[in-house]
Amino acid sequence: MNLSGTLLTSRPFAANVCALCRSQKRKCDKAMPSCSRCQKLGIPCDYDFYLTELANSASSLPMRLSLALGQIWLPPVTLEALQPYQDNVQGRRIHVDQFAVQLIMTSLAKSRVPLQDVLSVYFFSLQSWLPVIHEKSFRSRVTQLRYAPRADTALLLLCMYVAAQGQGNSPENENAQHEAYYICKYLFSFLQIVQPPSLEMVQCGLLITVFEVGSVLSAAASVSIATCARLGYALGLHVDQQKDFGNISPAWVEAEERRRVWLGLFILDRLVMQAATNCRAPHVVGVPDPTFRLPGPDAIWDGPCELMRGEIPGATLATAVEMRVSYFAREVQASELLGQAQELINIHDSLELLEKLENLETKVLYMTKILFDQTPGSWVVFCGANSICLLTMILLQQGRMAEEAPILGSVDQRRSVDKGLLAVSSTINMICEICAKFNEVATSTEAKLVPLPAVICTGMAALAALQVNQPQENTSALKRTLELSCEKWKLARHYLKKLEVFEGKWQAAP
Repeated sequence: MNLSGTLLTSRPFAANVCALCRSQKRKCDKAMPSCSRCQKLGIPCDYDFYLTELANSASSLPMRLSLALGQIWLPPVTLEALQPYQDNVQGRRIHVDQFAVQLIMTSLAKSRVPLQDVLSVYFFSLQSWLPVIHEKSFRSRVTQLRYAPRADTALLLLCMYVAAQGQGNSPENENAQHEAYYICKYLFSFLQIVQPPSLEMVQCGLLITVFEVGSVLSAAASVSIATCARLGYALGLHVDQQKDFGNISPAWVEAEERRRVWLGLFILDRLVMQAATNCRAPHVVGVPDPTFRLPGPDAIWDGPCELMRGEIPGATLATAVEMRVSYFAREVQASELLGQAQELINIHDSLELLEKLENLETKVLYMTKILFDQTPGSWVVFCGANSICLLTMILLQQGRMAEEAPILGSVDQRRSVDKGLLAVSSTINMICEICAKFNEVATSTEAKLVPLPAVICTGMAALAALQVNQPQENTSALKRTLELSCEKWKLARHYLKKLEVFEGKWQAAP
């Protein structure tokens, strides 16, 4: 029985216009079996054209099958790149590694960025403040992709392109970068299903999170860092593999990379909580054990060399801050203080809150002094550890002055608020001075080196300056640093827009 024919003939009018009237944008009376216009022209009337469209689009459905069936879903912009491999995907005969490598290389080719440029830009910029990938070993693995394809290695390469490229480029480059980001996201999910976890997969998620925080993709960043944490725990990255520091061997290099990846997640988790969730979500990466080793000097990790003067091998989280350690280790120490400041939001007892706030404030001030004493260039270059410490100080004083803070009593509260106002003003002035010196020497190339923690710190300082009614001319250096950072980070542009909104509101206020 022709059910469709029965249904059609039983109705006097069609449910939709015919193909001819639709294509020529003419009114159709939908009469069955032929509209008046088609009947007058003496041509067949096609009311079922949408079925043909569905049939044509159905050929792309195998590309959108569920991940559980061993396929991958990608947005429409990437389907064109997948067409050469469609037959293989439909038959599910293609090797996962080979498929991923081919797809990623196609995406990189479409971006028109040479492979060596991707590596050079990444290790020049992002690696300077988040050194979690061993350059020599990764470059070696990349050269082997053609003969020994590995999906996670290729994906990490694409993530490096996405994370390290500027986010304020031309629309064409920005579109290519976002298309590559979509591929990274879906391959990151896909490979978790079809392959066991690996260190490179955690590194992929870490770089994806960096891009999402820098692009103000807050919800995505919060989910990505949580996924990375689960992968890291599954791999045991939170457990330090005690290796002999004096023996610079491949085993030590590998153990050091594992430690760095976990500590990189530790840092980024605190930054995500600050920039993406506004301290309203718990940490997903716990504080490592006090015996967990801090990162060694990059020069030693990259190859055997003599220790820097005053450098101590095998420093741990319990190491006193007075001891000289690597700059990445300083970022870890500063992030531990930032995490403690973020957790103060969970304290509801006013006396306990004030006591912990003042104790933490003393630690942060001491840490900041140590950083400036041991890194004289930090007054010119606004780098990771310094910015995290200054960001922590702003957060502490905002907590002290918050209107929703517990009432301690008129005298104690006024004294606490006055102290917070003085401290936050002093911190803002310090950040303004750093930014002013940076702006004097910053070139287009140096502006691309501004680390993500510095952008967050500068933006928070500029917003805090408005809250404490600092003159706009005093904070012009902060805005200029954010303007220079816009080419690299969309987050900087986000802070500038928020400043415009707040300035407009306060100017309009009586």
